[in-house]
Amino acid sequence: MTTVKHAPPKSIVHTKRYARQYDAGMSAQIAVRLDEADLAILDAEVFSGRAASRSDAVRRSIAYLDRHQAYERDTAVFAHLRACGESAYPDLDAIPAADMAGLD
Repeated sequence: MTTVKHAPPKSIVHTKRYARQYDAGMSAQIAVRLDEADLAILDAEVFSGRAASRSDAVRRSIAYLDRHQAYERDTAVFAHLRACGESAYPDLDAIPAADMAGLD
């Protein structure tokens, strides 16, 4: 007896196909409402050549925000280590201070 495999519903095939594309780095388009001042800032970035387009300026701003938040997290960790009297780089504590003097 031969079993016949039925194709999955179109909606599932459609969803899986597009999910794979997003996993591969496909971008999503979103709508953002900006006031005139914020739009002028984006346009200035494009006009000056620092960004290729408004979209590029937004992506660069998001990347900057991400780096800034990582910096803030690292700063909080270092502050906590300092408050606890722990070294931020314990593997470097064994290096004598005389060996580090020439690194400045």
